[in-house]
Amino acid sequence: MRKTAFAGYLKDQAALHPGMTAQDGVKLCFQAAFGAEHILADPAKARASLLAEFAETPPREMAVFEPISPEYSRCNLAAWKHLQLPVEWLFQMFLHSA
Repeated sequence: MRKTAFAGYLKDQAALHPGMTAQDGVKLCFQAAFGAEHILADPAKARASLLAEFAETPPREMAVFEPISPEYSRCNLAAWKHLQLPVEWLFQMFLHSA
């Protein structure tokens, strides 16, 4: 189903992630509006942050990508890890998406 209003994406994310906080909602709004460019101002720092978060995330079977706007999707690190995909692939996709 194609969504044109951001509210639909926000509702979907809240349903998928019942523990979502107000801070998570604001972060989602920012990501949906601006993508990843702000994080990639320092690629080395962005890579280190991704590696640290990836190391702490337990693998889990779930959707790998979730749309958060017509232009952007988020990657579930737990799903990526569950599929045993290289984290470096994810970083390169992230880097080239900005």
